[in-house]
Amino acid sequence: MLSAWALLTISLCIAGRSARARGFADRLDRVLGIAALVAWLIVGALWPAPGRRSLADSLPIYLCDLAFLAAGLAMLIDHRLPRALLYFWGVALCSQGLLVPVDRPGPSHPEFWLTWITHSFIGAYATYDLIARRYRPIWRDWRSATLLGLGYAIAVFTLDTITGWNYGYLGPSPAGTSPLLGLLGDWPLRAVWVVLLGFIGVTSIMLPWEIAGRVRPEGAAQA
Repeated sequence: MLSAWALLTISLCIAGRSARARGFADRLDRVLGIAALVAWLIVGALWPAPGRRSLADSLPIYLCDLAFLAAGLAMLIDHRLPRALLYFWGVALCSQGLLVPVDRPGPSHPEFWLTWITHSFIGAYATYDLIARRYRPIWRDWRSATLLGLGYAIAVFTLDTITGWNYGYLGPSPAGTSPLLGLLGDWPLRAVWVVLLGFIGVTSIMLPWEIAGRVRPEGAAQA
């Protein structure tokens, strides 16, 4: 699955660069944006299939659900916020869904494909935005993504505490579905570590751009 995702991502970036050279980049972006929003709606509709899911894990309020939505919006509207969320949340946080998937059913189960569709769109679109659309994050973007991420963590932690759910992996439910979360200890301290690691993650992918900005020739424009 990772090999297929990498091949599709590379192909998408090549197509995006070609579209920009030929003058129809805006049309391609619109098509990609609409495709992402349609896929987001389909995944949201199929995920809580009757008799298969419950409110405890079927609401579209995981961070990856929001990053998936940001991926579509980033292609459709000329605003830095969805692009910032796609980059910082998608690359630093949601990429874990590709690299370290949680324990889910195999390819014979719809949940397998819904999970891969979500994370594949996020990863591919974040890469496309960087390579084809030349998005370059700045500290204002980092601040927006970090503050919204903190707000998300506070809201979801409160919801999880009241209900006993585990949205955002911030709740009291066992963390055994993820190998990495299992190393963070018991709740509620586990939630603190999750937030701290998220902060480190989004900051770590901002630092290379800060370093590049310091060595970039003076006067180079931001994308």
